[in-house]
Amino acid sequence: MYSWAASGLWAADESGRAEVLAPLLCRLHSQFPGDVGCFAIYFLNFLALKPGEALYLGPNEPHAYLAGDCVECMACSDNVVRAGLTPKYKDVDTLCNMLNYTFESANSKLFAPTRDNQFTVVFRPPVPDFAVADINIPPSSPQFLLQPRDTASILLVLDGEGSTDSLGIYLNHGTVLFLPAGLQLNVTTSDHALHMFQAFANV
Repeated sequence: MYSWAASGLWAADESGRAEVLAPLLCRLHSQFPGDVGCFAIYFLNFLALKPGEALYLGPNEPHAYLAGDCVECMACSDNVVRAGLTPKYKDVDTLCNMLNYTFESANSKLFAPTRDNQFTVVFRPPVPDFAVADINIPPSSPQFLLQPRDTASILLVLDGEGSTDSLGIYLNHGTVLFLPAGLQLNVTTSDHALHMFQAFANV
């Protein structure tokens, strides 16, 4: 997982702040000219996630993904309140009333995964709503048993190719499966490694 994220934390020292934020402001202004949200980078904090890192943001915490790719999993929500960097409607009164104004360190938001097996690590944030497994199966694996989960889950194939003996489904980039609770999926890879993410309830 990789992304540049502006959120309620700051992970760089002050000497590097201006060096990073000045060109970022110019880029955001070119993408969203006249949008007051461009200045949010000076009120929020800036974090660059490296591959394999995870970040948890609680409810009502302002954040924006600025560049790169990441896998995002979120709890059920019936609304999105926008603060800027968008041509869509911004409900300022609702935004100001709902925001979490607590200051926290960058390290308090990052969390490490636990290992399920030799091919799987699981990111479990401090909430029961969701967890995400990062599954990397090497090429030409004769058979890999996907860990059964206690709840229903969604499986996303990010890269590679493979097949499932139990479901008879070919897996490749973009395949999405809904798996019932307790299902043990048999996966076989081809000449390519298989990279998947699985989202499920953190219970």
